[in-house]
Amino acid sequence: MKKYITYFDKTGTINTDEVLNLAKERYKELGLKHVVLASSSGDTAVKALRYFKSEELCIVSSRYGFRSPGKNSLSKENLEILKKYGVKIVFQTHIFSGIDVAISKINGGISLTQYTANIFKMIGAGFKVCTEITVMAADSGCIPVNQEIISIGGTKGGADTALVIFPVHSANFLDIQFKEIICMPRERMSLT
Repeated sequence: MKKYITYFDKTGTINTDEVLNLAKERYKELGLKHVVLASSSGDTAVKALRYFKSEELCIVSSRYGFRSPGKNSLSKENLEILKKYGVKIVFQTHIFSGIDVAISKINGGISLTQYTANIFKMIGAGFKVCTEITVMAADSGCIPVNQEIISIGGTKGGADTALVIFPVHSANFLDIQFKEIICMPRERMSLT
């Protein structure tokens, strides 16, 4: 099989519509049933409703209270829209942070989990996000772990990366299968 990868010159929100369009195209071609999408404010999630049916979407957002104690990270307006359409939403600590980050802050150094996240960021921050949200969605029961899915993530907002992934739970992380890169930016964030 021959497929083409779309590469963007820049990261971020400027690519969101094209990413959603390319992901929808490949989603249809492969006959898939699930899309996992990272969304902090909910803007990209609401936009995704133009491309995917609500029952196909699993939105993964930051842990509850991430931006404002006692509140979720999605804007009130976007949360209401997503709930109105019955979109599944996951609020969870990122798998590449959590307890490891808390321990590193106190004791210094970097954990194996944080190191792993940085390796994925070397490929691209959006690639890391797609990996992370897929496992978070699987652990939450939002997607099955026995079929391929589309995962959409971004760098500092919006969407700039889409992958076809065979998901796994976090306990089986090393069995995750990256089937295809649909699109991603050529530009990378510096880790230093």
